[in-house]
Amino acid sequence: MNDLMRCLAALIGLAMASGCHAAQTPAQGYRFAGSLPKENAVDVCNGSKCRPMPVPEMLQFQLEEEYQASFVDLDGDGRTELVMTGPAGVNRCITLYKPSPADGRITVYKPGDASICNYQLRAGYLYSQARDGATVVEEQYLARDGHLVLQVRDSCVGCGQVTRERFAAGKEVQRYLVTDAPRMEDRRPIGNTVVVDKAPLFNSADATDRSRMYLVKGDAVEVLERAGAGHSAMYRVRYARAGKPAIEKWLQCSSLGNCR
Repeated sequence: MNDLMRCLAALIGLAMASGCHAAQTPAQGYRFAGSLPKENAVDVCNGSKCRPMPVPEMLQFQLEEEYQASFVDLDGDGRTELVMTGPAGVNRCITLYKPSPADGRITVYKPGDASICNYQLRAGYLYSQARDGATVVEEQYLARDGHLVLQVRDSCVGCGQVTRERFAAGKEVQRYLVTDAPRMEDRRPIGNTVVVDKAPLFNSADATDRSRMYLVKGDAVEVLERAGAGHSAMYRVRYARAGKPAIEKWLQCSSLGNCR
């Protein structure tokens, strides 16, 4: 045996002696067999061994109410979740079930506070769209390694100007307006330009809360928020400055182009 083979054999022996093993694959962990629930149980497998697991109370109710059952990998871990789809007002919303990694028992998986409705999968993301009265709220989740992580929420879709919230670690980190494109990923931040010679900046949406700062004609801003309507509306804007922190203040609509 040459030196290379001896080294390889030694490394294999060391790994076996120390109990090292490869990362768990979908075939090694608990997973659904893919057969629809029957007799209050769902088949769950671990490796090549499968057995029926009792369904939780909520899943039993959904089965009795004839919710649609399907198996789809929504969270990007290579294993399918049991997806139960049913009515929620005018929406069709889902409940996700997974086998517990500890013992295979069936558990509910809820990635956030909001329900996932009328979902679509596109390019590694899950998109949820729910109608709330006259408006639509859409959410984008990153689907990766067994988790659905909320990235973006767009509110008032169809209103002309959409309010976007961006999240990190489950917390809102940014809020701004975006264009009202049909697809969430095609919407872009809204920019505008000062059209008056001297535009006062305000500390709040109150027109009496004027600051000492102002912008001048031609200054470009990003529009973050709107308060009010028509020419009396106020916009919260971000003004970027080279080498300095951006300014976030309020501007009167009449100071900006295309005020309406």
